[in-house]
Amino acid sequence: GPYKLTSFSPSAKAELEANNSYWGTKPVWDKIVLLHAPEESTRSPMLKRGEADIAGVSFDNAIALRGEGFELRETKA
Repeated sequence: GPYKLTSFSPSAKAELEANNSYWGTKPVWDKIVLLHAPEESTRSPMLKRGEADIAGVSFDNAIALRGEGFELRETKA
């Protein structure tokens, strides 16, 4: 695929890097880090501190984040 797993720590994080040998569409990002943050009370502050670029949050927290200048994108569960 377009990314290869380079590091994995259960219940912590997974790191992926672009696979330059991939024959299909080239990856958009050079590196992706997936952090395990099961509690929303952790995810919202991570966004605010710049530790995360994308996070799932409740509707109420999404409205509050939008008021602070964050861009919202709705997805289906």
